[in-house]
Amino acid sequence: MNSGSAAKQGFGSSSYRGYVLGALLLAYILNFVDRIMIGILAEPIIDHFGLTDAQFGLLSGVAFAVFYSALGIPIARLSERVNRVYIIGTAILLWSLMTMLCGLASSFWMLIAFRLGVGIGEAGLTPPANSLISDYFVPSARTRALAIYTMGITLGSFLASLFVGLTGAKVDWQQTFIIVGLAGIPVGLLILFTVKEAPRGHTDPVHAGATQAASLKSTLEELVRKPTFWIVTLGGTATAFVGYGMSNFSISFLVRNFDISVPNAALYYMAPLALSGAAGTWLCGYLVGKFANGRNDFGLRLTAASLVIAAIGYIAAFNSTNKAMILPLLLLANFFHYWHMGPMYGSVGAVVSTRVRATAIAVLLFVINLIGYGLGPLFVGWLSDRFT
Repeated sequence: MNSGSAAKQGFGSSSYRGYVLGALLLAYILNFVDRIMIGILAEPIIDHFGLTDAQFGLLSGVAFAVFYSALGIPIARLSERVNRVYIIGTAILLWSLMTMLCGLASSFWMLIAFRLGVGIGEAGLTPPANSLISDYFVPSARTRALAIYTMGITLGSFLASLFVGLTGAKVDWQQTFIIVGLAGIPVGLLILFTVKEAPRGHTDPVHAGATQAASLKSTLEELVRKPTFWIVTLGGTATAFVGYGMSNFSISFLVRNFDISVPNAALYYMAPLALSGAAGTWLCGYLVGKFANGRNDFGLRLTAASLVIAAIGYIAAFNSTNKAMILPLLLLANFFHYWHMGPMYGSVGAVVSTRVRATAIAVLLFVINLIGYGLGPLFVGWLSDRFT
């Protein structure tokens, strides 16, 4: 904690803070490239192994989410005690290796095993990264910084879609996993050797609370007393359930209903959708930074309104039989869908003390990913098998 200029300016120079945020954004982009690539490649993987949609939902959702969710809290607890940069760099190297191994899988169950490994590695990024960003940036700049970081979700989706769209006719799904896994190795090394660990609580005022790590019991006791935390967790979980369920089967929807090839669906539909989501994430972060004036609920109110618009857009898109209307409706829905990312993380960081921040983010992600990512694709796959 600091009461002087450090708490007003952040850790390091302005340019170095920008570099660190950019490096963590790059890591999150690769995190999502490796995570969602399986959804983009759904049709060739289903055909290769002869899977039902429910089986693919198990592969793309539960297989990843189980360890990703379960390890989030232990890793967050560890990141409150040891160097967060080491955790992040090691995690990147691990999930990149496991992604490469996905390309070598010779059976459905082997692919599930490697997806479990990807989940183990990816669990080591967001809790320590959120905690690190919070110590680099002052409270007034955190929501914007976290919104930029969470643009990795949509930018990762864009790059994954762009890659498949441009190479899908020449590169099979196994080669794709190997290539994107290889891309993570230099990023992991870059972070390990160029990003500095920030002092915990560096940008927090004196009254923000102790910087030493709290016990798990005291952490949970604090979270129980924070109704805002649980409301945000519930909202984030519902949003993730819908979002992950749709994203893992969106290309399959386009291929099966409108006879669009996988590369064209990735390039002309999923890539623009990802950019619209990134634009929405950035705009909400900008609006919160510009107009919140210290009100922690401002971003959450924007999020509530945006998700209503997104829901209407999705319902209209997936019930449309007009091919020309699908993309505009999905662009509108996706733009507003991702407004919630910055305010979700920012509000959690604002309502808990410095010493439990990483664990609070991990608890949030545990619930969101176990239910949203774990069950969303499985539920959509089950519905598809049952009603089509």
